[in-house]
Amino acid sequence: MRPPARRKMDYEKVATGIFVEGIIEEVQYQDKRLFKGFEGAADSYAPAARFKFAIDGRVFPHYSRWMKFSLHSKATLYKKYVTKLVEDAYEYMDFDFDAFNGMRVKTIWSDNGDFQDIDLIAPLGEKLKVELIEPENTGEPCPKEFDESVEPEETTE
Repeated sequence: MRPPARRKMDYEKVATGIFVEGIIEEVQYQDKRLFKGFEGAADSYAPAARFKFAIDGRVFPHYSRWMKFSLHSKATLYKKYVTKLVEDAYEYMDFDFDAFNGMRVKTIWSDNGDFQDIDLIAPLGEKLKVELIEPENTGEPCPKEFDESVEPEETTE
């Protein structure tokens, strides 16, 4: 016996290669999401986040990929989104991601098989301004400006 035939769906796509304006409707979170291992590494579970967009002229919402919820300098969430949308962003900053909700942005999308990915994002207007908060002692590395263990360099003049 064979499964019943499924109807092929054509999902609403966004224009690619050009700026498309919209709103970040919501940042969605998952406490534990499976991520495939990079270059043969083992799969792992980690907290995750993604952006839900309302694109101007489109009926249905569009989503970014799920990304590890990390503000490490090499993390996609940090490199691709936070540094582009937050003024003076720095690694491991104390920041509430719900501040992105309702933000007007312009995006460039590309096709990836049946899916579409965001290649670039920029705010329409000013970047978010975040109050500089000295991080708590969480065991995470701190930005250099807060690292009290670094001794100032001596000058020999």
